[in-house]
Amino acid sequence: MTELQLLDAARNLARLLHLSPAGTELWARQSVQRATREEYQAITKIEAEIGHELARPSPDRHRLDLLVDRYASENAAIERNRKRRELDDAFQLSPADRQKIGQFIERSAQQSLERKRPVLQPLP
Repeated sequence: MTELQLLDAARNLARLLHLSPAGTELWARQSVQRATREEYQAITKIEAEIGHELARPSPDRHRLDLLVDRYASENAAIERNRKRRELDDAFQLSPADRQKIGQFIERSAQQSLERKRPVLQPLP
């Protein structure tokens, strides 16, 4: 997906959440920025190292365990930072838009916990 396509998709989701026009634009741009960060390259490189090691005739299990630990650590840091940026972004929205985003996040999480929602689903 191009950055323009990501932006259009984020705008559409923001409209479905009934965000204000200003909130829609702000949230969409911030969502695309969060989605296109270069930090994901770090875990992709680790993933490539894991694949390379596994493809060897005699993979080193200890090295694989270390790579998995690095992968998990890096991924946790990325997700923590992504969530913090998401919260920072939410506080730049109007209180009404921030509440709509919060309700959407809560509803999505509750549906996931209830197993009513598949992992991949079409937009509402």
